[in-house]
Amino acid sequence: MNPNAGFEAPLYIKNKNYIVFQKNTSERKILKDADVESFRFPRFNKYGLFALDKNGVYYNGDFIAIDTTGFKIIAEIRNTDYLVRPDLVWKTKYKLFKNNIEIKEDIDVESFISTDFSTLYFKDKNHLYYNFKKIKNADVNSISETFNTVMYDKNYIYIDGEIGLHNGDTLRPVNHYLMKTSTDVLILGGRSVVPNIDAKTIRPLSKHYSIDKNFVYYDGKKTALTAKNPGNIKVWDQVNSRYISDGKMVYAGANFPFTSVDAKTFGMIPSSDWYFDKNGIYGQEWNEKEGKSELKKFPFVYTRKVTSKNTFHGYYYLIYENQAYDVYNKKMYKNLSPAQINAAKNAKTDILNSTQTNHYEYQLYKANNKIYINGKETTADAETFERILNYYKDKNNIYVYYGSQKLIPIKGIDAQSVKTFYNFLADKDYIYRGINKIIKNKNVEILAIMTGYRLGCGSDTTPASDYYLLKNDEGYWLALISNVVKIKYLGNEPIEGTGNIGTLYTAPAIITPGTIDENKIYNTPELDVLPDYNGGTAAKVKFIDKNFKAPKDDGEILQGKVYLSFIIEKDGTITNQKVLRDYGYGSGPEALRVLNKMPKWIPGQIKGKTVRCLYSTVFLIHK
Repeated sequence: MNPNAGFEAPLYIKNKNYIVFQKNTSERKILKDADVESFRFPRFNKYGLFALDKNGVYYNGDFIAIDTTGFKIIAEIRNTDYLVRPDLVWKTKYKLFKNNIEIKEDIDVESFISTDFSTLYFKDKNHLYYNFKKIKNADVNSISETFNTVMYDKNYIYIDGEIGLHNGDTLRPVNHYLMKTSTDVLILGGRSVVPNIDAKTIRPLSKHYSIDKNFVYYDGKKTALTAKNPGNIKVWDQVNSRYISDGKMVYAGANFPFTSVDAKTFGMIPSSDWYFDKNGIYGQEWNEKEGKSELKKFPFVYTRKVTSKNTFHGYYYLIYENQAYDVYNKKMYKNLSPAQINAAKNAKTDILNSTQTNHYEYQLYKANNKIYINGKETTADAETFERILNYYKDKNNIYVYYGSQKLIPIKGIDAQSVKTFYNFLADKDYIYRGINKIIKNKNVEILAIMTGYRLGCGSDTTPASDYYLLKNDEGYWLALISNVVKIKYLGNEPIEGTGNIGTLYTAPAIITPGTIDENKIYNTPELDVLPDYNGGTAAKVKFIDKNFKAPKDDGEILQGKVYLSFIIEKDGTITNQKVLRDYGYGSGPEALRVLNKMPKWIPGQIKGKTVRCLYSTVFLIHK
């Protein structure tokens, strides 16, 4: 079973001789041709849709015969609503797919990547793409980060895959926050005009700072610096920090004066948020007692002037001259050799600490070949100590860990033979859920998993639960797994549809274009191409903001969410509109009114054929 998938999501259940694919709590089938020995799950498979074996890829239970070399999920596209599972873009070394459909455009697959994990923009070594279509004239070497439907290179702004226009004039980039036409300067993400900035002379200083003939700006806000002496202006814009100076004063962000540093010698250590001046190297440190961030000078012995040439940020250490400082453990190492300094620059572990610490979770760690909780030594055997599911084990015991308190041995489990079995522990005799003994470990199979209770509102204290249909040499069992565990024996007579043949439901016929029922209303998980609002999410939000008349109370606009469901017909029209939940004050009827005003949607597809679809969406009212 894929450990990243919730029980409501698709599940691949790996038994000894066969694989069960459970699409949801009512649909289940046996992947009879799956190779059990090589069956595995890829990384970052949070929706549980993918599995691999030596013969190919499984997507949502469908087999795709393909060489799996280089398999990688490269994007999840939410161009519809967050109530709907996103489209997943993935590739192998030679082929590219969206969900289970191969993309056969003229694309260099090996170098093909997403410019941002959740947008429709992609690039390869030669071109920029929007929804897999080439964007003409785009400069792939200067492509920016994205803002949803907006992208820019050194020449143009691209909106929904086209060169952007404002009032008929071409939009061009300024920096990461601003864009302009010949007459106006606009915010890149929101596309609103920023007044009082000169469009003809505005130019970038960094991702966030810019300058025109009059002033310096931070994200479109005027700073205290003028453009009289632009040669004196220096900008530091890296990681999470933004600083600017005219040589007399350093400012953080737009106009916050940084009086605690020397402006003439101020600088930043590359690829970090740490900075320096003639007096030392500094960082911000959180003061728990005061509840605020404070300036902290690092405790180096400052023998020479700090510069960007004698100070470095390694993966684990801050390095100055022949000294290294472990920022996380607040430990200084002095008088290091050139070889040690070089190693510290490039090391991805705490190589200088002779008593390296291995943290398992809050306050539980290994150091000096002992296991500690909150600084107190435990009796656990450090050499054999390891995590197993949500528990820990050593050569003697299996432990439950209650955060920052103690390791409690689970009685009865044989630590020498214990292994993981899906979400269970299994020793030579039984399978367990925590301290609860489930059934004998004699040819155990998991036949199905059914969702029990799930939390409702935030004040709901009812424990979540799931049901497992199990089989062993003694027969069939139903296990309720919750804050308590209950087992019911179902007998040893075969239950129709279980085991390694058949299914727990009547399997639908294989869908082909010729067998698609034109009148059937399909659910979104059954579709190859999901329906979408014409113009995407940004256009839908714009339409709602323009047309929704938000309720008011004593003149104050009331904000909230309205959840709706409807059918998107094959021609894109909307029928059977229903409000699932609103926030009162007439928000539900108003949402239905706006929904009925919407233009036609782009309908969903199966096997390239347009179908009717039951769809859910949410109106977020925030104006």
